[in-house]
Amino acid sequence: MVFLPTPFPLPIVECLRYQPNDVESTKAAPIAADHKPTFAEKLFGRPVRIAGYLLVTYVLYFYFSPPLEAAKTIQRDWIQYIIIRNLVTMMVFYGGWHLFLYGGTLPTGPLLKKLRILKFNQHEFSYPVYHDAFFTTLGWLVSSGYEIILLHLWASGVLPTYANLSDYPIWSTAYFAFGAFWHEFHFYWGHRLLHTSFLYRWVHSLHHEARNPGPFSGLSMHPIEHLIYFSSVVTAFVVPLHPMHLLYQASYSRLAPISGHDGFDSPAGGSLDHYLHHVKTTVNFGTALVPLDKLFGTWDDGSEWRKQKAKEQ
Repeated sequence: MVFLPTPFPLPIVECLRYQPNDVESTKAAPIAADHKPTFAEKLFGRPVRIAGYLLVTYVLYFYFSPPLEAAKTIQRDWIQYIIIRNLVTMMVFYGGWHLFLYGGTLPTGPLLKKLRILKFNQHEFSYPVYHDAFFTTLGWLVSSGYEIILLHLWASGVLPTYANLSDYPIWSTAYFAFGAFWHEFHFYWGHRLLHTSFLYRWVHSLHHEARNPGPFSGLSMHPIEHLIYFSSVVTAFVVPLHPMHLLYQASYSRLAPISGHDGFDSPAGGSLDHYLHHVKTTVNFGTALVPLDKLFGTWDDGSEWRKQKAKEQ
């Protein structure tokens, strides 16, 4: 069967239709040495996931965002609205995926028993959910802060923006495509910075406490790391953007860590590369969309890890 990497809640459908008897050996399915993404997964997986972020952006912008004019002055009502909207979004996506895979905070493993074999770490099925959820919530608050500041700067005329996407159709469309590449490029270099000795010891090591990550581990970071990670929105200080561009950039940054940290093979998150980063810490600083790891020799596709795991079965 073909499973496409998609943003929550779409993977629920693919997880439900996953059947262990689709392969000869259920136990070897997720870790077999020849377990490679299919051509369809490579071709369609990333665009489908990005389309999911765009859909979330569309819904949040047109149905759950205050008018830009409201941000001209610092008022509690619109600021509070944005913060609550963002925290509710966090609980829907992070909390929803956590509940589906782990069955709440119970240490007994995934809610769907058939998915247990897809867990990268077969020795531990739980993770420090309350700890990770606390720091993930801090991350969403930091991201909300960036959003609030930029909306105010736009509304007050300090930074240039424009009201209708149709005013600049080519630029408006191009930025939605550019934003995905910019996020991954920014993430790679920010991540490499965080692996310098000082920042790793005092900042990034908190994120790497998640050797057996779960959905809430994705943004379980030191607040300084949150400031670095969510700073991808600085493009608004360089070029004129529409408010929907900001929300797309923010939504991408907020939601992308879920699949990279849920701890499960495809058809769940399927991010073995980032799981290996948490295990080894010296590989896979970025993603395949912007292949800087391959360029700098830090890419690990997991082939050796799968072979070793297959031997252990």
